[in-house]
Amino acid sequence: MTVLKYVFGFALIAGGLVLGFINLTPDLWRDIILRDRAMVPHSTARIDKASCKGIALVLKYCTITFREDAAPYAANVAKPQVAPPTQTLSYLFIGSPGERRVGLWRAVERPGSVVSDLGMEYLTSRILTFVGMTLLSIAILMSTVFYMVRVIFRRKGDPQTAESAADEAIARQLQASAASPAWQASTISARPVRPPARSGFGQRVPTR
Repeated sequence: MTVLKYVFGFALIAGGLVLGFINLTPDLWRDIILRDRAMVPHSTARIDKASCKGIALVLKYCTITFREDAAPYAANVAKPQVAPPTQTLSYLFIGSPGERRVGLWRAVERPGSVVSDLGMEYLTSRILTFVGMTLLSIAILMSTVFYMVRVIFRRKGDPQTAESAADEAIARQLQASAASPAWQASTISARPVRPPARSGFGQRVPTR
């Protein structure tokens, strides 16, 4: 049962890490590539929501949700009636941005790549946080796997554990046998038996 608990915990940790990396890696990699490129304000985008949440006292997880304005977007697509899709930027870093206005920018050479001034301002902290979280995650996963393997081999190869398990099984069998009706009937019906009368030796035999 203990092994199953650790397997379940391992699956939860691994799944959470995979989802976190999928969510954070694309934005971080794009900002690293564009950090030295010329930027212009993204005037045709509208921010729907921007928020930051604290994690573990020192970490900040921030998201910025935006979409293109309807008119410029309709002019560049085959179906003008389709609404512009919503896009989200996700950041994880160490810092305290506080309340502030957030602006969106796009690279001159790559107009389709959108960044924010918040993400670029904390880019170094995002890189260090990502590296630290990656190393910590690897350490947690390795320690969990090592403990699981250790528990499994200890249960298989420990003679004391096997001997104690066999003793417990024998004790349970004896208790079950003692409590069975057949055993009780044979025990109750046992009575002391009078030895048979002796004949021949030690008795008087009439003589003629």
